[in-house]
Amino acid sequence: MKRVAMVLAMLALWVAVFATGASAAGLEDFNDYMNEDGSYSYYFMQGMKVTLSEEWYQNTFVKADTASVTFYHRASYDRYAAEGMEDGGALFTVACSVNTSFEDLEEMTYIGFDEKEMLNYYAVKPTDYPAYAADAATKAEYDALWADVDAVIAGITLTN
Repeated sequence: MKRVAMVLAMLALWVAVFATGASAAGLEDFNDYMNEDGSYSYYFMQGMKVTLSEEWYQNTFVKADTASVTFYHRASYDRYAAEGMEDGGALFTVACSVNTSFEDLEEMTYIGFDEKEMLNYYAVKPTDYPAYAADAATKAEYDALWADVDAVIAGITLTN
């Protein structure tokens, strides 16, 4: 039942994102690289940077499109996918919008406004528990990442 609720919540997020009319230059155009201090950054050409610890970088991956990018716990995602469910293991989604229709989303954190792109950026955390809980090691790995999700979101910067 929780998986169904999570899928519905993610679907609602996607509808909210695409109903906002985000810019044609999308978040799917990005590079990832290692920084001098050993951390990793995803640099999105649209004008956003997300910096992660090595642990986060090694245990996550991203799915990006024009208006949003979702960071997933790799092991949870893979285990759910093996059971036929897509998109399990989400940690957070960053999206952009030309308006503020996202303000009422649960677990939303406003990141900022990019004056060059004329877009608002915000992050949304899942409202349901999306870790693969049937395996203790996978669940523990997700929980360790989840403990830092607010710090990762707080470190997102707009680069334009």
